[in-house]
Amino acid sequence: MKARTWSEYYSNLPFEMYSWSIGKILHIPFKSLEHTRQNEGIMKPMNLWSVIYEITDKQDYTTWCCERNEQQQAIEYLFETTTPTPCIIQRQAAIQMLYQTGKLNKAIQSNVQNPERHVNKLIEEINNEIQ
Repeated sequence: MKARTWSEYYSNLPFEMYSWSIGKILHIPFKSLEHTRQNEGIMKPMNLWSVIYEITDKQDYTTWCCERNEQQQAIEYLFETTTPTPCIIQRQAAIQMLYQTGKLNKAIQSNVQNPERHVNKLIEEINNEIQ
């Protein structure tokens, strides 16, 4: 079932809800594929885990996302239509790796005083492995 609001969408995804609540997910209107590609460089300096490009046209960007994922490995792209607005999700691959292995949840839960510092250290380790 398609969520009607972003709050509703995130409420079913604990990791995304956490990321959104601490400002690690940025929502912006989709301008172009080139703009999306160029923004890969802003994620680390802005300390973002994901950027959501909300799309208003009816195009399917699945192929572009797959091609971009094959061209580089630091950023993962998804075209999503079960969200309140169709969107391209651009996220740091290191964050996704940490999430899939369970290390991200452990880091967040174990270092309650400053989970972001611990997560950032893990991200750097993963990014070094990717490069």
